[in-house]
Formats: sequence, C-alpha cells, structure tokens
Amino acid sequence: MSERRLQIQRQSTGLSVGQLSLTELHQELLRRVEKLQEDRQELVGRIAAIDLELSALPGVQPGSTIGAAPTPGSEGGTRQSRAAETRRANPRPLREVLMTVLDDGTLTTREAADAVLATGYQTSSRNFPNTVYVVLHKEENFTRTDQGKWMVQTSEPAAE
Repeated sequence: MSERRLQIQRQSTGLSVGQLSLTELHQELLRRVEKLQEDRQELVGRIAAIDLELSALPGVQPGSTIGAAPTPGSEGGTRQSRAAETRRANPRPLREVLMTVLDDGTLTTREAADAVLATGYQTSSRNFPNTVYVVLHKEENFTRTDQGKWMVQTSEPAAE
C-alpha cells in the first residue's frame, strides 16, 4: 500500500503524495472526488440509455437479468420475495407437510416431493425435489434408510 502511495505522483510538481502538504493533499482528494463523480454521472447516463433500449424490447424489464423471466403473478420481484409469497400461500411449513406424508412409511426424495405436491402444497421452486432434500437432510426429525429412502425418525426408548 505505501509503495503504491509513493508511486502516485502529483503531475504539476512531480512530488510523491508523502511530500505534499495537507492543503495539497486536500486539493488532490477534491480533484479525485470530482473525477469519480463525473465518471459516475457518465455511467448513470449510460445505464439510463440501456434501460430505455431494454424497455423498448417486448417482455424485457430494465434491470432484470437476461433469461430470468418473472414468475407468473409476480411483479418481477426477487427470489426472496417469490419465496416469501410461496410461504404465505401454504398454511403449514414444508417440514410439517413432510412429517405428515412420511408418517405412513418410507419414500425417496422424489416420491416425498410428489406426495407433498399431492397435498396441495404450493411452490415456485424450479427443482422442488432438491428443496425437499435440503429440508429432509437438515431436519433432525428425518433419517435416511440404507435403501436411500426417508422416514420420520422415531425416538429411541430411554436406556435404563
């Protein structure tokens, strides 16, 4: 860092930053801030021009990511807001629904995902079996059998 600082030369006198007076340092700082503000204004103008071009294209919203179309019913919101909408739509959390569908026996991850959806559980997940796997893997209430199926973990009787 100090080597870099020494490399920065004041153009008019050829002095290094370490040789500048406090007033000269302050002036240099103001010059750099002004330059950065000019650069920022130029970039803001370029972004506005790009947004204008994007808004002229059908189905593209300015500021959106290419290829990431908004989900039906959303206002082009973020993934977080889409997930929050899904949670509000379901009266019970996924963990509880999984407890119910696995009460009757063991299921593979895909079977569990299908069973959850069959209960009317709503999701906007692009890969719902993966979402189910994450919950099954993280929650201590579930265990995986040697056959790769999931079941509700039964509590062990207390050893006497």
